[in-house]
Amino acid sequence: AKEGLSLDCEVNFVDNKEVLQLLDGRAGILDVLDEEVVMPKASDESFASKVKTGQAQHPRLVKPKTGGKLLFGVRHFAGEVMYNCEGFLQKNVDKPPEDFI
Repeated sequence: AKEGLSLDCEVNFVDNKEVLQLLDGRAGILDVLDEEVVMPKASDESFASKVKTGQAQHPRLVKPKTGGKLLFGVRHFAGEVMYNCEGFLQKNVDKPPEDFI
């Protein structure tokens, strides 16, 4: 091997590049979240909507089949995980702790 290590077994892994790109890539879910938390009229619903429309063609994004304005999913290596966006913006606002002042 390039690193000079010799293994007596085969190591298999799933490449998570697509999932990482969806979550943390350019215009990914975390970028959308960072943008939404500073917008005065943003809501959990607007965040979820922007994720679903902005990443609509991404192979790892899962849109709920019925209802679920606040839901979207990610097709991880182990299966689909659905996320409920209720409270996402409030939980992700960067502000100093209450007792900081």
